[in-house]
Amino acid sequence: MMDLPATILAGSYLESSARERVAGLLDAGSFDELLPPTERRRSPYLLPFGIAAAFDDGIVIGSGRLGGRPVLVAAQEGAFLGGTFGEVHGAKLVGLLRGACASTGADQPQAVLLLLDTGGVRLQEANAGEIAVGDVMVAVLEARAAGIPVVALLGGRSGCFGGGSLVAACCSGRAISEPGRLGVSGPEVIETAMGVEEFDARDRPLVWRVTGGRTRHLLGIAEYYVADTIPAFRAAALSLLDTPPAFDARQLGTAQAALAARALRFPGVRDATEVWARLGLPPTIQEVTDEEYLDLLAAPRPARTERDAESPSPAPFDLSSLAAGALDWVGDAWITPEGVIGGTARTAGGEAIALIGLVHGAPLGLTACVTLSRAVGSIMAETPRRPILILVDTLGQKMSRSDELLGLSQAIGQVAQSIVLARQQGHRVVTLLMGKAAAAAFIALVLMAERVVALPEAEPAVLSLAAVARVTKMPVEELERLSQTTPVLAPGLDPMRQLGVIHAVVSAGPALKQRLESLLLSVQPDDLPEAEAAAGYRHLIAHVQALVAGS
Repeated sequence: MMDLPATILAGSYLESSARERVAGLLDAGSFDELLPPTERRRSPYLLPFGIAAAFDDGIVIGSGRLGGRPVLVAAQEGAFLGGTFGEVHGAKLVGLLRGACASTGADQPQAVLLLLDTGGVRLQEANAGEIAVGDVMVAVLEARAAGIPVVALLGGRSGCFGGGSLVAACCSGRAISEPGRLGVSGPEVIETAMGVEEFDARDRPLVWRVTGGRTRHLLGIAEYYVADTIPAFRAAALSLLDTPPAFDARQLGTAQAALAARALRFPGVRDATEVWARLGLPPTIQEVTDEEYLDLLAAPRPARTERDAESPSPAPFDLSSLAAGALDWVGDAWITPEGVIGGTARTAGGEAIALIGLVHGAPLGLTACVTLSRAVGSIMAETPRRPILILVDTLGQKMSRSDELLGLSQAIGQVAQSIVLARQQGHRVVTLLMGKAAAAAFIALVLMAERVVALPEAEPAVLSLAAVARVTKMPVEELERLSQTTPVLAPGLDPMRQLGVIHAVVSAGPALKQRLESLLLSVQPDDLPEAEAAAGYRHLIAHVQALVAGS
Protein backbone atom coordinates (compact mmCIF):
# COMPACT_ATOMS: atom_id res chain seq x y z
CA MET A 1 0.00 0.00 0.00
CA MET A 2 1.16 3.53 -0.75
CA ASP A 3 1.94 5.84 2.17
CA LEU A 4 -0.29 8.89 2.07
CA PRO A 5 -0.02 12.14 4.03
CA ALA A 6 -2.66 12.67 6.68
CA THR A 7 -3.84 15.75 4.80
CA ILE A 8 -4.86 13.55 1.87
CA LEU A 9 -6.45 10.87 4.03
CA ALA A 10 -8.58 13.51 5.77
CA GLY A 11 -9.22 15.53 2.62
CA SER A 12 -11.71 15.66 -0.20
CA TYR A 13 -12.97 12.36 -1.58
CA LEU A 14 -13.83 14.17 -4.80
CA GLU A 15 -10.29 15.48 -5.29
CA SER A 16 -8.58 12.16 -4.49
CA SER A 17 -7.53 9.54 -7.01
CA ALA A 18 -8.96 6.04 -7.03
CA ARG A 19 -5.93 4.62 -5.19
CA GLU A 20 -5.99 7.43 -2.63
CA ARG A 21 -9.65 6.71 -1.92
CA VAL A 22 -8.97 2.99 -1.46
CA ALA A 23 -6.00 3.66 0.81
CA GLY A 24 -8.01 6.02 3.00
CA LEU A 25 -11.10 3.82 3.17
CA LEU A 26 -9.46 0.54 4.14
CA ASP A 27 -7.50 -0.31 7.27
CA ALA A 28 -3.94 1.00 7.01
CA GLY A 29 -1.62 -1.30 5.10
CA SER A 30 -4.29 -3.89 4.32
CA PHE A 31 -4.89 -3.32 0.60
CA ASP A 32 -3.52 -5.90 -1.83
CA GLU A 33 -4.08 -4.83 -5.44
CA LEU A 34 -4.91 -7.41 -8.07
CA LEU A 35 -3.70 -6.83 -11.63
CA PRO A 36 -1.84 -3.59 -10.78
CA PRO A 37 -0.46 -1.38 -13.58
CA THR A 38 2.70 -3.49 -13.71
CA GLU A 39 0.55 -6.27 -15.21
CA ARG A 40 -0.26 -3.94 -18.15
CA ARG A 41 -3.86 -5.08 -18.63
CA ARG A 42 -4.96 -2.33 -20.99
CA SER A 43 -7.61 -1.84 -23.63
CA PRO A 44 -6.64 -2.90 -27.15
CA TYR A 45 -9.23 -0.60 -28.74
CA LEU A 46 -8.06 2.92 -27.89
CA LEU A 47 -4.99 3.39 -30.09
CA PRO A 48 -6.97 4.13 -33.30
CA PHE A 49 -8.64 6.98 -31.42
CA GLY A 50 -5.30 8.49 -30.46
CA ILE A 51 -5.85 7.67 -26.79
CA ALA A 52 -3.05 6.35 -24.60
CA ALA A 53 -4.36 3.27 -22.80
CA ALA A 54 -4.00 3.13 -19.02
CA PHE A 55 -2.17 0.07 -17.68
CA ASP A 56 -5.01 -0.59 -15.23
CA ASP A 57 -7.76 0.50 -17.70
CA GLY A 58 -9.09 3.02 -15.22
CA ILE A 59 -10.12 0.66 -12.42
CA VAL A 60 -8.32 -0.48 -9.28
CA ILE A 61 -9.34 -3.83 -7.78
CA GLY A 62 -8.10 -5.85 -4.84
CA SER A 63 -8.67 -7.09 -1.31
CA GLY A 64 -8.21 -5.55 2.10
CA ARG A 65 -9.82 -5.05 5.46
CA LEU A 66 -12.37 -2.56 6.72
CA GLY A 67 -12.71 -2.40 10.48
CA GLY A 68 -10.78 -5.67 10.63
CA ARG A 69 -13.22 -7.47 8.32
CA PRO A 70 -12.09 -8.87 4.95
CA VAL A 71 -13.54 -7.04 1.95
CA LEU A 72 -13.02 -6.75 -1.77
CA VAL A 73 -12.87 -3.33 -3.37
CA ALA A 74 -13.09 -1.84 -6.86
CA ALA A 75 -12.43 1.86 -7.48
CA GLN A 76 -13.02 3.55 -10.82
CA GLU A 77 -10.59 6.28 -11.85
CA GLY A 78 -12.74 9.11 -13.15
CA ALA A 79 -9.68 10.93 -14.46
CA PHE A 80 -9.22 8.25 -17.15
CA LEU A 81 -11.90 8.54 -19.85
CA GLY A 82 -14.46 9.48 -17.22
CA GLY A 83 -14.21 6.12 -15.46
CA THR A 84 -16.06 4.51 -18.37
CA PHE A 85 -16.74 0.80 -18.77
CA GLY A 86 -14.75 -0.96 -21.48
CA GLU A 87 -13.85 -4.59 -22.04
CA VAL A 88 -10.87 -4.86 -19.66
CA HIS A 89 -12.45 -2.50 -17.13
CA GLY A 90 -15.61 -4.59 -17.02
CA ALA A 91 -13.82 -7.94 -16.96
CA LYS A 92 -11.81 -6.94 -13.88
CA LEU A 93 -14.97 -5.94 -12.06
CA VAL A 94 -17.01 -9.00 -13.09
CA GLY A 95 -14.13 -11.31 -12.12
CA LEU A 96 -13.84 -9.63 -8.72
CA LEU A 97 -17.55 -10.10 -7.98
CA ARG A 98 -17.62 -13.70 -9.18
CA GLY A 99 -14.51 -14.38 -7.15
CA ALA A 100 -16.31 -13.11 -4.05
CA CYS A 101 -18.94 -15.83 -4.53
CA ALA A 102 -16.30 -18.50 -5.16
CA SER A 103 -14.16 -17.66 -2.11
CA THR A 104 -14.24 -19.86 0.98
CA GLY A 105 -12.58 -19.97 4.38
CA ALA A 106 -11.70 -17.34 6.95
CA ASP A 107 -10.83 -14.73 4.35
CA GLN A 108 -14.09 -15.01 2.42
CA PRO A 109 -15.06 -11.36 1.82
CA GLN A 110 -17.78 -10.01 4.06
CA ALA A 111 -18.61 -7.30 1.52
CA VAL A 112 -17.63 -5.83 -1.83
CA LEU A 113 -17.10 -2.05 -2.00
CA LEU A 114 -17.70 -0.38 -5.37
CA LEU A 115 -16.25 3.12 -5.56
CA LEU A 116 -18.18 4.24 -8.64
CA ASP A 117 -16.93 7.27 -10.56
CA THR A 118 -18.17 6.91 -14.12
CA GLY A 119 -19.86 8.49 -17.09
CA GLY A 120 -21.14 5.08 -18.19
CA VAL A 121 -20.16 3.02 -21.23
CA ARG A 122 -16.92 3.85 -23.07
CA LEU A 123 -18.01 4.83 -26.58
CA GLN A 124 -14.71 3.78 -28.18
CA GLU A 125 -15.64 0.17 -27.34
CA ALA A 126 -19.35 0.71 -26.79
CA ASN A 127 -20.72 -2.80 -27.32
CA ALA A 128 -18.10 -4.40 -25.09
CA GLY A 129 -18.72 -1.80 -22.40
CA GLU A 130 -22.49 -2.27 -22.50
CA ILE A 131 -22.15 -6.06 -22.26
CA ALA A 132 -19.75 -5.60 -19.33
CA VAL A 133 -22.27 -3.41 -17.49
CA GLY A 134 -24.91 -6.10 -17.88
CA ASP A 135 -22.51 -8.77 -16.59
CA VAL A 136 -21.54 -6.59 -13.63
CA MET A 137 -25.19 -6.11 -12.67
CA VAL A 138 -25.85 -9.86 -12.74
CA ALA A 139 -22.64 -10.52 -10.76
CA VAL A 140 -23.68 -7.96 -8.11
CA LEU A 141 -27.04 -9.70 -7.70
CA GLU A 142 -25.40 -13.13 -7.56
CA ALA A 143 -23.11 -11.91 -4.78
CA ARG A 144 -26.08 -10.56 -2.84
CA ALA A 145 -27.96 -13.82 -3.32
CA ALA A 146 -24.89 -15.57 -1.85
CA GLY A 147 -25.14 -13.39 1.26
CA ILE A 148 -22.41 -10.87 0.40
CA PRO A 149 -23.36 -7.16 0.66
CA VAL A 150 -22.29 -5.06 -2.31
CA VAL A 151 -21.96 -1.39 -1.36
CA ALA A 152 -21.80 1.58 -3.74
CA LEU A 153 -19.92 4.72 -2.72
CA LEU A 154 -20.75 7.73 -4.92
CA GLY A 155 -18.70 10.90 -4.74
CA GLY A 156 -16.34 11.11 -7.71
CA ARG A 157 -15.71 13.77 -10.33
CA SER A 158 -17.64 11.96 -13.07
CA GLY A 159 -20.59 11.21 -10.83
CA CYS A 160 -22.36 7.94 -11.58
CA PHE A 161 -24.19 7.95 -14.90
CA GLY A 162 -25.31 5.60 -17.63
CA GLY A 163 -24.65 1.95 -16.94
CA GLY A 164 -22.88 2.84 -13.71
CA SER A 165 -26.14 4.17 -12.29
CA LEU A 166 -27.80 0.80 -13.01
CA VAL A 167 -24.96 -0.99 -11.22
CA ALA A 168 -25.50 1.30 -8.22
CA ALA A 169 -29.23 0.51 -8.30
CA CYS A 170 -28.46 -3.21 -8.02
CA CYS A 171 -26.28 -2.80 -4.92
CA SER A 172 -27.49 -3.62 -1.41
CA GLY A 173 -26.73 -0.09 -0.15
CA ARG A 174 -25.45 3.30 -1.30
CA ALA A 175 -23.68 6.28 0.27
CA ILE A 176 -23.47 9.57 -1.58
CA SER A 177 -21.99 13.05 -1.12
CA GLU A 178 -23.40 16.20 -2.70
CA PRO A 179 -20.81 16.05 -5.56
CA GLY A 180 -21.81 12.41 -6.16
CA ARG A 181 -24.32 13.04 -8.93
CA LEU A 182 -26.43 10.09 -10.05
CA GLY A 183 -28.60 9.49 -13.12
CA VAL A 184 -29.07 7.41 -16.26
CA SER A 185 -28.82 10.19 -18.84
CA GLY A 186 -26.63 13.16 -18.08
CA PRO A 187 -28.03 16.68 -18.54
CA GLU A 188 -26.05 17.17 -21.77
CA VAL A 189 -27.48 13.95 -23.21
CA ILE A 190 -31.05 14.96 -22.39
CA GLU A 191 -30.53 18.47 -23.79
CA THR A 192 -29.07 17.05 -27.01
CA ALA A 193 -31.97 14.62 -27.44
CA MET A 194 -34.90 16.75 -26.27
CA GLY A 195 -33.78 20.37 -26.40
CA VAL A 196 -32.77 23.01 -23.89
CA GLU A 197 -36.38 23.44 -22.77
CA GLU A 198 -36.31 19.93 -21.31
CA PHE A 199 -32.95 20.31 -19.58
CA ASP A 200 -30.58 23.27 -19.77
CA ALA A 201 -27.22 21.63 -19.06
CA ARG A 202 -25.61 25.07 -18.60
CA ASP A 203 -27.87 25.77 -15.62
CA ARG A 204 -25.47 24.33 -13.04
CA PRO A 205 -27.72 24.90 -9.98
CA LEU A 206 -30.49 23.01 -11.79
CA VAL A 207 -28.10 20.18 -12.65
CA TRP A 208 -27.15 19.80 -9.00
CA ARG A 209 -30.77 20.04 -7.84
CA VAL A 210 -31.78 17.21 -10.17
CA THR A 211 -28.77 14.87 -9.92
CA GLY A 212 -26.90 15.91 -6.76
CA GLY A 213 -26.40 13.84 -3.64
CA ARG A 214 -28.86 15.63 -1.36
CA THR A 215 -31.74 15.16 -3.79
CA ARG A 216 -30.84 11.48 -4.21
CA HIS A 217 -30.72 11.02 -0.44
CA LEU A 218 -33.97 12.90 0.23
CA LEU A 219 -35.81 10.73 -2.29
CA GLY A 220 -34.47 7.53 -0.74
CA ILE A 221 -32.35 6.59 -3.78
CA ALA A 222 -29.21 6.62 -1.59
CA GLU A 223 -29.48 5.44 2.02
CA TYR A 224 -26.57 7.46 3.44
CA TYR A 225 -25.56 11.08 2.88
CA VAL A 226 -21.96 11.93 3.75
CA ALA A 227 -19.61 14.88 3.64
CA ASP A 228 -17.01 15.05 0.88
CA THR A 229 -14.21 13.50 2.93
CA ILE A 230 -12.58 10.08 2.83
CA PRO A 231 -13.19 9.48 6.58
CA ALA A 232 -16.90 10.21 6.08
CA PHE A 233 -17.12 7.64 3.30
CA ARG A 234 -15.19 5.15 5.43
CA ALA A 235 -17.70 5.59 8.28
CA ALA A 236 -20.60 5.06 5.86
CA ALA A 237 -18.93 1.99 4.38
CA LEU A 238 -18.51 0.51 7.87
CA SER A 239 -22.22 1.03 8.51
CA LEU A 240 -23.16 -0.46 5.15
CA LEU A 241 -21.16 -3.62 5.86
CA ASP A 242 -24.12 -4.71 7.98
CA THR A 243 -26.73 -3.87 5.36
CA PRO A 244 -28.77 -7.03 4.72
CA PRO A 245 -27.66 -8.25 1.28
CA ALA A 246 -30.94 -10.12 0.71
CA PHE A 247 -31.92 -10.37 -2.93
CA ASP A 248 -35.32 -12.03 -2.92
CA ALA A 249 -38.96 -11.39 -3.77
CA ARG A 250 -39.72 -9.75 -0.43
CA GLN A 251 -36.82 -7.29 -0.63
CA LEU A 252 -37.55 -6.49 -4.25
CA GLY A 253 -41.24 -6.01 -3.51
CA THR A 254 -40.47 -3.53 -0.73
CA ALA A 255 -38.18 -1.52 -3.00
CA GLN A 256 -40.75 -1.66 -5.78
CA ALA A 257 -43.50 -0.33 -3.50
CA ALA A 258 -41.30 2.58 -2.38
CA LEU A 259 -40.51 3.49 -5.99
CA ALA A 260 -44.18 3.35 -6.98
CA ALA A 261 -45.18 5.48 -3.98
CA ARG A 262 -42.60 8.10 -4.94
CA ALA A 263 -43.94 8.25 -8.48
CA LEU A 264 -47.44 8.83 -7.09
CA ARG A 265 -46.35 11.37 -4.49
CA PHE A 266 -44.36 13.56 -6.86
CA PRO A 267 -46.11 13.24 -10.24
CA GLY A 268 -44.55 15.33 -12.97
CA VAL A 269 -42.12 17.30 -10.77
CA ARG A 270 -39.35 18.90 -12.82
CA ASP A 271 -37.25 20.54 -10.13
CA ALA A 272 -36.07 19.40 -6.72
CA THR A 273 -37.48 22.60 -5.18
CA GLU A 274 -40.95 21.05 -5.63
CA VAL A 275 -39.79 17.93 -3.81
CA TRP A 276 -38.30 19.92 -0.93
CA ALA A 277 -41.50 21.93 -0.52
CA ARG A 278 -43.64 18.78 -0.33
CA LEU A 279 -41.20 17.33 2.21
CA GLY A 280 -41.53 20.46 4.39
CA LEU A 281 -37.93 21.53 3.76
CA PRO A 282 -36.73 25.08 3.04
CA PRO A 283 -35.80 26.17 -0.51
CA THR A 284 -32.25 26.88 0.69
CA ILE A 285 -31.49 23.20 1.31
CA GLN A 286 -28.65 23.19 -1.23
CA GLU A 287 -26.97 26.21 0.30
CA VAL A 288 -26.51 24.95 3.87
CA THR A 289 -23.55 23.00 5.20
CA ASP A 290 -23.59 19.22 5.45
CA GLU A 291 -24.08 19.46 9.22
CA GLU A 292 -26.99 21.90 8.82
CA TYR A 293 -28.53 19.65 6.17
CA LEU A 294 -28.50 16.63 8.50
CA ASP A 295 -29.93 18.79 11.31
CA LEU A 296 -32.80 19.83 9.01
CA LEU A 297 -33.60 16.20 8.33
CA ALA A 298 -33.70 15.49 12.07
CA ALA A 299 -36.25 18.27 12.71
CA PRO A 300 -39.98 17.42 12.78
CA ARG A 301 -41.68 17.71 9.37
CA PRO A 302 -45.18 17.05 8.05
CA ALA A 303 -46.10 13.37 8.13
CA ARG A 304 -45.51 11.50 4.90
CA THR A 305 -48.46 9.74 3.37
CA GLU A 306 -47.21 6.88 1.25
CA ARG A 307 -49.59 5.38 -1.25
CA ASP A 308 -48.90 2.77 -3.83
CA ALA A 309 -49.12 3.98 -7.39
CA GLU A 310 -51.83 2.58 -9.58
CA SER A 311 -50.78 0.91 -12.79
CA PRO A 312 -51.91 2.60 -16.01
CA SER A 313 -55.14 1.12 -17.31
CA PRO A 314 -54.26 -1.55 -19.86
CA ALA A 315 -56.19 -2.26 -23.04
CA PRO A 316 -56.60 -5.62 -24.81
CA PHE A 317 -53.76 -6.31 -27.23
CA ASP A 318 -53.57 -8.52 -30.30
CA LEU A 319 -50.27 -10.35 -29.99
CA SER A 320 -50.38 -11.42 -33.62
CA SER A 321 -49.91 -7.77 -34.63
CA LEU A 322 -46.26 -8.10 -33.64
CA ALA A 323 -43.42 -9.84 -35.45
CA ALA A 324 -45.26 -9.75 -38.78
CA GLY A 325 -48.00 -11.91 -37.33
CA ALA A 326 -45.68 -14.74 -36.36
CA LEU A 327 -46.69 -14.71 -32.68
CA ASP A 328 -50.23 -15.95 -33.20
CA TRP A 329 -50.36 -17.97 -30.02
CA VAL A 330 -53.75 -18.19 -28.33
CA GLY A 331 -53.98 -16.12 -25.17
CA ASP A 332 -54.80 -12.86 -23.46
CA ALA A 333 -52.47 -9.89 -23.79
CA TRP A 334 -52.72 -6.24 -22.77
CA ILE A 335 -50.92 -2.98 -23.46
CA THR A 336 -50.64 0.26 -21.48
CA PRO A 337 -50.42 3.83 -22.85
CA GLU A 338 -46.66 3.67 -22.16
CA GLY A 339 -46.21 0.75 -24.57
CA VAL A 340 -45.79 -1.91 -21.88
CA ILE A 341 -47.36 -5.24 -22.80
CA GLY A 342 -48.12 -8.27 -20.70
CA GLY A 343 -50.32 -11.30 -20.53
CA THR A 344 -50.29 -15.02 -21.21
CA ALA A 345 -50.02 -17.05 -24.39
CA ARG A 346 -50.50 -20.75 -25.01
CA THR A 347 -48.60 -22.72 -27.58
CA ALA A 348 -50.24 -25.23 -29.91
CA GLY A 349 -49.33 -27.88 -27.33
CA GLY A 350 -51.14 -25.98 -24.56
CA GLU A 351 -48.05 -24.81 -22.64
CA ALA A 352 -48.47 -21.41 -20.94
CA ILE A 353 -45.95 -18.66 -21.59
CA ALA A 354 -45.89 -15.38 -19.65
CA LEU A 355 -45.44 -12.24 -21.74
CA ILE A 356 -43.96 -8.87 -20.85
CA GLY A 357 -42.28 -6.23 -22.92
CA LEU A 358 -42.01 -2.74 -24.34
CA VAL A 359 -43.11 -2.26 -27.95
CA HIS A 360 -43.90 0.22 -30.73
CA GLY A 361 -40.65 2.10 -30.05
CA ALA A 362 -41.88 3.37 -26.69
CA PRO A 363 -39.16 4.73 -24.36
CA LEU A 364 -38.48 3.09 -21.00
CA GLY A 365 -39.64 5.66 -18.45
CA LEU A 366 -40.45 5.58 -14.75
CA THR A 367 -44.09 4.54 -15.13
CA ALA A 368 -43.22 1.84 -17.64
CA CYS A 369 -40.59 0.49 -15.25
CA VAL A 370 -43.09 0.27 -12.39
CA THR A 371 -45.53 -1.64 -14.61
CA LEU A 372 -42.86 -4.02 -15.94
CA SER A 373 -41.46 -4.80 -12.50
CA ARG A 374 -44.93 -5.45 -11.14
CA ALA A 375 -45.72 -7.76 -14.05
CA VAL A 376 -42.62 -9.86 -13.42
CA GLY A 377 -43.40 -9.93 -9.70
CA SER A 378 -46.90 -11.22 -10.41
CA ILE A 379 -45.48 -13.96 -12.64
CA MET A 380 -43.07 -15.06 -9.91
CA ALA A 381 -45.92 -15.23 -7.39
CA GLU A 382 -47.81 -17.78 -9.48
CA THR A 383 -47.42 -21.54 -9.53
CA PRO A 384 -46.37 -23.47 -11.44
CA ARG A 385 -43.47 -21.43 -12.79
CA ARG A 386 -44.03 -20.20 -16.32
CA PRO A 387 -41.33 -19.31 -18.83
CA ILE A 388 -41.16 -15.59 -19.63
CA LEU A 389 -40.89 -14.09 -23.11
CA ILE A 390 -39.77 -10.44 -23.21
CA LEU A 391 -40.78 -8.59 -26.39
CA VAL A 392 -38.61 -5.55 -27.11
CA ASP A 393 -38.91 -2.64 -29.49
CA THR A 394 -37.87 0.57 -27.72
CA LEU A 395 -35.88 3.69 -28.49
CA GLY A 396 -34.11 3.40 -25.12
CA GLN A 397 -34.57 5.10 -21.78
CA LYS A 398 -36.90 8.08 -21.61
CA MET A 399 -35.08 11.41 -21.95
CA SER A 400 -36.99 13.30 -19.28
CA ARG A 401 -35.86 15.66 -16.54
CA SER A 402 -38.81 14.62 -14.38
CA ASP A 403 -38.09 10.89 -14.70
CA GLU A 404 -34.40 11.44 -13.96
CA LEU A 405 -35.24 13.54 -10.90
CA LEU A 406 -37.49 10.82 -9.44
CA GLY A 407 -34.94 8.06 -9.93
CA LEU A 408 -35.12 6.54 -13.40
CA SER A 409 -31.82 4.76 -12.76
CA GLN A 410 -33.31 3.02 -9.73
CA ALA A 411 -36.47 2.19 -11.68
CA ILE A 412 -34.60 0.59 -14.60
CA GLY A 413 -32.44 -1.23 -12.05
CA GLN A 414 -35.65 -2.62 -10.53
CA VAL A 415 -36.71 -4.01 -13.90
CA ALA A 416 -33.32 -5.66 -14.35
CA GLN A 417 -33.40 -7.09 -10.82
CA SER A 418 -36.89 -8.55 -11.28
CA ILE A 419 -35.77 -10.36 -14.46
CA VAL A 420 -32.62 -11.74 -12.81
CA LEU A 421 -34.59 -12.85 -9.75
CA ALA A 422 -37.08 -14.66 -12.00
CA ARG A 423 -34.16 -16.55 -13.58
CA GLN A 424 -32.76 -17.41 -10.15
CA GLN A 425 -36.16 -18.77 -9.15
CA GLY A 426 -36.24 -21.14 -12.08
CA HIS A 427 -38.13 -19.23 -14.78
CA ARG A 428 -36.75 -19.53 -18.29
CA VAL A 429 -36.38 -15.97 -19.64
CA VAL A 430 -35.96 -15.30 -23.36
CA THR A 431 -35.99 -11.93 -25.13
CA LEU A 432 -37.28 -11.45 -28.66
CA LEU A 433 -35.66 -8.32 -30.07
CA MET A 434 -38.10 -7.09 -32.71
CA GLY A 435 -36.95 -3.55 -33.47
CA LYS A 436 -34.78 -0.97 -31.80
CA ALA A 437 -33.13 -1.36 -28.40
CA ALA A 438 -30.54 0.99 -27.03
CA ALA A 439 -28.62 2.05 -23.94
CA ALA A 440 -30.21 1.36 -20.54
CA ALA A 441 -33.31 -0.28 -22.05
CA PHE A 442 -31.08 -2.71 -23.94
CA ILE A 443 -29.20 -3.56 -20.75
CA ALA A 444 -32.33 -4.20 -18.67
CA LEU A 445 -34.60 -5.92 -21.20
CA VAL A 446 -32.08 -7.74 -23.39
CA LEU A 447 -28.86 -8.40 -21.48
CA MET A 448 -30.67 -9.68 -18.37
CA ALA A 449 -32.36 -12.49 -20.34
CA GLU A 450 -31.04 -16.04 -20.55
CA ARG A 451 -31.21 -16.14 -24.35
CA VAL A 452 -31.87 -13.51 -27.02
CA VAL A 453 -33.50 -14.11 -30.41
CA ALA A 454 -33.68 -11.26 -32.90
CA LEU A 455 -35.65 -10.54 -36.06
CA PRO A 456 -33.45 -9.61 -39.04
CA GLU A 457 -34.75 -6.03 -38.91
CA ALA A 458 -33.79 -5.54 -35.25
CA GLU A 459 -31.42 -2.65 -34.50
CA PRO A 460 -29.53 -3.00 -31.22
CA ALA A 461 -27.15 -0.13 -30.51
CA VAL A 462 -25.45 1.78 -27.72
CA LEU A 463 -25.38 4.90 -29.89
CA SER A 464 -25.34 5.52 -33.61
CA LEU A 465 -21.95 6.03 -35.21
CA ALA A 466 -22.99 9.64 -35.87
CA ALA A 467 -23.46 10.16 -32.12
CA VAL A 468 -20.15 8.44 -31.37
CA ALA A 469 -18.51 10.76 -33.91
CA ARG A 470 -19.85 13.82 -32.08
CA VAL A 471 -18.35 12.60 -28.80
CA THR A 472 -15.03 11.24 -30.09
CA LYS A 473 -14.53 14.04 -32.69
CA MET A 474 -13.72 11.42 -35.34
CA PRO A 475 -15.25 11.44 -38.84
CA VAL A 476 -18.12 8.99 -39.30
CA GLU A 477 -16.28 7.52 -42.29
CA GLU A 478 -13.31 6.63 -40.09
CA LEU A 479 -15.59 5.06 -37.47
CA GLU A 480 -17.29 3.02 -40.18
CA ARG A 481 -13.88 1.78 -41.31
CA LEU A 482 -12.91 0.84 -37.76
CA SER A 483 -16.22 -0.92 -37.20
CA GLN A 484 -15.41 -3.30 -40.04
CA THR A 485 -12.46 -4.69 -38.09
CA THR A 486 -13.93 -5.00 -34.59
CA PRO A 487 -17.42 -5.80 -33.30
CA VAL A 488 -16.99 -3.74 -30.12
CA LEU A 489 -17.78 -0.46 -31.85
CA ALA A 490 -20.40 -0.92 -34.57
CA PRO A 491 -24.15 -0.89 -33.89
CA GLY A 492 -26.35 -3.62 -35.32
CA LEU A 493 -27.09 -7.33 -35.13
CA ASP A 494 -23.88 -8.82 -36.51
CA PRO A 495 -21.55 -7.22 -33.94
CA MET A 496 -23.81 -8.27 -31.09
CA ARG A 497 -23.98 -11.79 -32.46
CA GLN A 498 -20.19 -11.97 -32.77
CA LEU A 499 -19.92 -10.89 -29.13
CA GLY A 500 -22.31 -13.64 -28.00
CA VAL A 501 -25.32 -11.48 -27.05
CA ILE A 502 -27.66 -12.50 -29.86
CA HIS A 503 -28.35 -16.24 -29.80
CA ALA A 504 -30.13 -16.46 -33.13
CA VAL A 505 -31.50 -14.27 -35.92
CA VAL A 506 -34.75 -15.73 -37.24
CA SER A 507 -37.25 -14.29 -39.72
CA ALA A 508 -40.91 -14.05 -38.79
CA GLY A 509 -42.75 -17.26 -39.55
CA PRO A 510 -43.18 -20.79 -38.21
CA ALA A 511 -39.43 -21.13 -37.63
CA LEU A 512 -39.48 -18.19 -35.21
CA LYS A 513 -42.27 -19.67 -33.09
CA GLN A 514 -40.54 -23.03 -33.14
CA ARG A 515 -37.25 -21.54 -31.98
CA LEU A 516 -38.88 -19.50 -29.19
CA GLU A 517 -40.90 -22.46 -27.94
CA SER A 518 -37.79 -24.63 -27.92
CA LEU A 519 -35.84 -22.09 -25.87
CA LEU A 520 -38.70 -21.35 -23.48
CA LEU A 521 -39.90 -24.89 -22.85
CA SER A 522 -36.78 -27.06 -23.00
CA VAL A 523 -35.55 -28.51 -19.70
CA GLN A 524 -31.97 -27.44 -20.41
CA PRO A 525 -30.84 -24.41 -22.39
CA ASP A 526 -29.22 -25.31 -25.68
CA ASP A 527 -25.43 -25.11 -25.75
CA LEU A 528 -24.03 -22.02 -27.40
CA PRO A 529 -20.71 -21.85 -29.19
CA GLU A 530 -18.21 -19.58 -27.48
CA ALA A 531 -18.18 -16.16 -29.13
CA GLU A 532 -14.67 -15.86 -30.51
CA ALA A 533 -14.78 -12.06 -30.46
CA ALA A 534 -15.31 -12.10 -26.67
CA ALA A 535 -12.68 -14.75 -25.84
CA GLY A 536 -10.23 -12.28 -24.27
CA TYR A 537 -12.97 -10.77 -22.11
CA ARG A 538 -14.06 -14.16 -20.78
CA HIS A 539 -10.47 -15.25 -20.16
CA LEU A 540 -9.72 -12.13 -18.10
CA ILE A 541 -12.89 -12.61 -16.03
CA ALA A 542 -11.88 -16.19 -15.24
CA HIS A 543 -8.33 -15.09 -14.40
CA VAL A 544 -9.47 -12.43 -11.93
CA GLN A 545 -12.02 -14.80 -10.40
CA ALA A 546 -9.30 -17.39 -9.82
CA LEU A 547 -7.00 -14.79 -8.27
CA VAL A 548 -9.74 -13.69 -5.85
CA ALA A 549 -10.93 -17.18 -4.95
CA GLY A 550 -7.38 -18.37 -4.41
CA SER A 551 -6.26 -15.43 -2.30
